Amino acid sequence: MKKINKIVIVFISILFFYSCCEKQNSDKPKQAIDYSTASKLQKEYIATRANVLNEHLNANGHFNKMKTTEDKTVKSDFIKDVRDVTFDFATIKQYIAYVEKEAQEKGIDKKELKLRVYLGAYPTKSPNEKIKKEDLGYTTVFFMPVKRKLSNGASFFYQNDDEIIKDIDGLNMGNGGNPPHFNDL
Repeated sequence: MKKINKIVIVFISILFFYSCCEKQNSDKPKQAIDYSTASKLQKEYIATRANVLNEHLNANGHFNKMKTTEDKTVKSDFIKDVRDVTFDFATIKQYIAYVEKEAQEKGIDKKELKLRVYLGAYPTKSPNEKIKKEDLGYTTVFFMPVKRKLSNGASFFYQNDDEIIKDIDGLNMGNGGNPPHFNDL
């Protein structure tokens, strides 16, 4: 009888262990895009937005103001803004785990969680020590956790009403690439 009890306890322990471990889905998401599509999207962004933005920032002296706020003035004919920001996988995974943990502590179901990506711009003078001098004045992106807002289904038009979870910190401080290093796509 004691042997059967031990076997049952071991079996239940194994079941409990496996039920606690969440399987990661490593299938390609339906939103994945191939390199050719990514290249077309980047070229469209450059043609319809990046060039206009760079011309506006340079014409209004944004980069000149930015560069003269530092100890050393950098003279340049035309400065291009950041068009990509890179985060390493470990940071993204750690951030997702952090958001899931914080959301669970706040009673938010993991199935309701999403990440929203925002475009932002660093100030020309650093408000804190986290922003590197070389990033001042340039574009950045940052992530904010959001939770699905339950809809009553009455809206005719699609509207993203997901709510920002204001008491969970966002993620920033990726590495911004400065042109001409954008020729990868």
